[in-house]
Amino acid sequence: MANNEEIMEMLVKLTEGQTGINNRFDKIDNRLDKIDNRLNKIELVQEEIKTKVITLGELHQAHEEQQGRLFGHIDNIVSEKIDVIETAVKSVSKDTKEIKESIEVLKEMTGKHEVDIKILKRRPV
Repeated sequence: MANNEEIMEMLVKLTEGQTGINNRFDKIDNRLDKIDNRLNKIELVQEEIKTKVITLGELHQAHEEQQGRLFGHIDNIVSEKIDVIETAVKSVSKDTKEIKESIEVLKEMTGKHEVDIKILKRRPV
């Protein structure tokens, strides 16, 4: 059996070892606390980013809807203008045809060759 001194020495070593282990646990606890704090900050930033992404998505959707309305409005305006231009072109075409017919009648009345000669005289050479 071990004597008292040996037992005391063993107890001292055990106590010292226990103190070292406790110090290590304290360091580990401190590190875990720091990690928890950093994780909490990351989670807050992540929530903030999530909120901003959702807001951006909503803004994008609203912008898309507004563009759709504007493009629809522009399409209507262009269609109306095309209709007006088409009507004007048809009217001008009809008027031009009538003018050509009138010129042909005038040519027949005054003599086709005489009118052609006068037209040629007016053209710059």
